[in-house]
Amino acid sequence: MASTELSFEHLVTLIKHGDRQQLSLALQQPSTALHTENVLIDAQTGVRVQELNLKRLLEAAARSGQEDMVETLLQFGQQHNVPVSEMISMDTIGAALNERPLEVLLKYRAVDSEVFSRPLHLGAELFGIACSGGPNHEDIPRRKYLGLLQHLLEAGADPNQKTHRQRPGHLLRMACFHASCDIVECLLRHGAEIKGSGAMCEASYYGRIDVLEVLLKYGGDMNEVYEMEDVVGPPGTALDVATAKGQKDVERWLLDHGAKRM
Repeated sequence: MASTELSFEHLVTLIKHGDRQQLSLALQQPSTALHTENVLIDAQTGVRVQELNLKRLLEAAARSGQEDMVETLLQFGQQHNVPVSEMISMDTIGAALNERPLEVLLKYRAVDSEVFSRPLHLGAELFGIACSGGPNHEDIPRRKYLGLLQHLLEAGADPNQKTHRQRPGHLLRMACFHASCDIVECLLRHGAEIKGSGAMCEASYYGRIDVLEVLLKYGGDMNEVYEMEDVVGPPGTALDVATAKGQKDVERWLLDHGAKRM
């Protein structure tokens, strides 16, 4: 009599429980892990795609930040000669960015040495995402990506690179809005250039006195006039921007530190 295969749902439950030993034992039994299923990816349009269950299991483990479960699933895939491209994709990399991103991505790198440089959806790159500080669903300021950012910078990522047709300084400006001071300072320690970036204006616009303090510590000029269209607020100095935005606390802080208007 044929053994009953363990369902995809059962394997997902084991992943949620975080018991690596139980998952390993389950994968030794007949299961649907290597099956391909027709999966609904857009409820509004009804679009379905064929996806390998093992890839879906990896996404579930990665999304919850369970790097040990990710490692177990990758080892299982390798034992069954599953191509790396069917395990590591934009979707599985994206899932890794939810919890413990660096730890999960390092497990991916064990089977895909290029994982840190792979393009993501809409042309995004891991480094640019790391500069935002954390997942979009988290409150600002975000800090979850600090370890990932440090890893990428130490591996040679350029904090002054252009991304998405933006001029140099875009990554620092983005961090000045979305990210914690730790993220901003990490970029500055690794050579992010404040001059010409509009970072002071960005921080002023969003009321980030904490970031302004870090920028000043690293030599930022609060009286630099910035006029580029890719920065929020009117042309001018950080003080001009703070005044136009109605950021009274920022305005007072800038004046206390000798800021001037354009």
